[in-house]
Amino acid sequence: MTGVNGWTVIGWTSIVGLSAGVCIGCAGDGRTTLSAMDSVDVLGDALAGALVEYHDDLERLDDERERAVIDAFVERVRRNVAGGVSDEAATEKLMGGPDRARDE
Repeated sequence: MTGVNGWTVIGWTSIVGLSAGVCIGCAGDGRTTLSAMDSVDVLGDALAGALVEYHDDLERLDDERERAVIDAFVERVRRNVAGGVSDEAATEKLMGGPDRARDE
């Protein structure tokens, strides 16, 4: 689960789960306390899995963006060569590319 909706569900689940775990742990016997701890462990494992998935998605998106920037660079060089654009004008445009990509 990634994205705003996934994190909202995970957030609410963790709040409800921890609240229930605390309430049950305070009012129950030893078995109830262990059950609450097991629930927190399961919740922790689910959150860890969600974080791994989130980081994987970010890495994939970064790779896609990098490929798009490189492809745009190659295309611009080809257009400049074919159109006879001066080296100074082409260099000036290309040097501003990374700044524009960061601004987006």
